[in-house]
Amino acid sequence: MSDHALLQGTLAGDHDAFAELVGRYRNQITSYIYRMTNDYDGAVDLAQETFLRVYRAAGRYQTTHAFSTYIYRIATNLAISELRKRKRRRLVSLTGLLTSGEGQEPRTLTRRTSGRCRISAWSKPKSAQ
Repeated sequence: MSDHALLQGTLAGDHDAFAELVGRYRNQITSYIYRMTNDYDGAVDLAQETFLRVYRAAGRYQTTHAFSTYIYRIATNLAISELRKRKRRRLVSLTGLLTSGEGQEPRTLTRRTSGRCRISAWSKPKSAQ
């Protein structure tokens, strides 16, 4: 049975048709996302989210396109969103880094620009110099 027919069956309420689609693409989608994110547990979660989105949007699927293209695009978008979230989470608070130790003045982070290259340097606050 084709992917298009299985998706039509899903729209008609046939849960076995959707289970067949999941069985066909589960491993490939999980592997694809894992290669993008390098996190297996996260890839499994994103693959599950991919299938959930396919199920929810089954009525909007256009049969003029291959189903594999459709599902891989959803998986790609989810993986890219996850990578963007990770990038934002990597930002670290500098509060602890700005204190130089007991009894010493706090230090500030200044940014100097030299041509096209930015150089960050630690210095004492101007009031302490």
